[in-house]
Amino acid sequence: AMALVQLMALPPAGAGDGSVVIRGRTIRSWTYQLQGKGGRPLDLEELRTSAFEACVIDYSATGDADGQFSPEQIAALKQGPSGPRLVLAYLSLGEAEDYRFYWDPAWVDRRGRPSAKAPTW
Repeated sequence: AMALVQLMALPPAGAGDGSVVIRGRTIRSWTYQLQGKGGRPLDLEELRTSAFEACVIDYSATGDADGQFSPEQIAALKQGPSGPRLVLAYLSLGEAEDYRFYWDPAWVDRRGRPSAKAPTW
């Protein structure tokens, strides 16, 4: 989580040298991509060949367990064209998404409001 906070703090392009050091690496460019172009599944091959030094991605190409990336796919993504790449997983805090594997439809009523069966985290 701290690495993402550091990435988010990168100055805009043209401000200073535009870099941040994370885990001993100087990061000058990064991307935050949770799905592919036009809402298609996330394409790791497109990211793998990009020049980004860091990537924040979902754990899955499709946002559900069926599209979960394998350890081999993540290992390949970590090897950028100019050297090792920092890869971070997206994690939504404070929100349950109804398309995720953990979602239970009983958590909401017919109007979409939390039901008595919803967790009280």
